Amino acid sequence: MGAPTEVAAKAAQLRRAPKQLDMLRRVVATNGGGLNAYSAPRATWKALFEKGLVQGKSGLACCIVHTRLGLEVVRFLKAGESS
Repeated sequence: MGAPTEVAAKAAQLRRAPKQLDMLRRVVATNGGGLNAYSAPRATWKALFEKGLVQGKSGLACCIVHTRLGLEVVRFLKAGESS
């Protein structure tokens, strides 16, 4: 699991990048099914990959799935919106 400060820092970065935040939320919503990398904007998923929030699916590298850190960031942001 990511440290609370790391999760908060990644969340702050994503608040300034709405396209990345939207894509990460869509990836998390698939619940492990993932998004097709060929149909998603490359610059957006590549930025999420470099931040450690998404990765390629094992055995199916063209599929984008969230990392544990990515899931924690989305949960952190959702908790902040609901309070």
